[in-house]
Amino acid sequence: MICVGEKCLKKNYHMFLIIYWILLAMRRCLNYIKVCVEGICTYTRAALNFILKRIRRCGKKNLIAEKLKEGDGVMHAIIRQGDGKYYISAVFGYYKDITATDGHERYLEEIHKPYWIVWDSEKKRLIRWLTMVPDIKYIIPQILIVDADQSNWIKDEQGVGCVDFLDRALLDSFLDEENQPRDILEKCHAMDAGYVYDDILEIRSEKDI
Repeated sequence: MICVGEKCLKKNYHMFLIIYWILLAMRRCLNYIKVCVEGICTYTRAALNFILKRIRRCGKKNLIAEKLKEGDGVMHAIIRQGDGKYYISAVFGYYKDITATDGHERYLEEIHKPYWIVWDSEKKRLIRWLTMVPDIKYIIPQILIVDADQSNWIKDEQGVGCVDFLDRALLDSFLDEENQPRDILEKCHAMDAGYVYDDILEIRSEKDI
């Protein structure tokens, strides 16, 4: 026969077990929200910066014309390193390497396999940088294009390719090497020279535009 005290203990046990699982689920959600908010803040700043730069250059009336105008062929991006850290890099190529034929597997590869050819954080060598953060359950971008000019790129029908002084075979021959061809790095530095990423200014009136 179960005494009243034992019934109360079992009731309390189940109640606290439910509370524990609810708190555990909330903690996991909060961790995901934290990661998402960090990414959204980074990309929002970049988007605002992109818009402000165009407004300063050509004014509100010419914003669309400036966007369509052919540029100097230099694509740039924010490379997100995590924990609020990022750096700006020129972008020299984009590839997918999709090999799956099954519908679902191909869908997953379309999300997780695409990568960009960019500088490392010290701008000493070129690296492959995945579009999405690898080895996590969530889909979180880790690169944001801020200047999308590809006028000096050579691309195929799938939209993959690289700048005109590189090609896939050449990139594959040295990307995994610690010491990369000096002449290639010099061309990349020359292409990237003079680029300044303007941080976002606080806008309080039209004078700040």
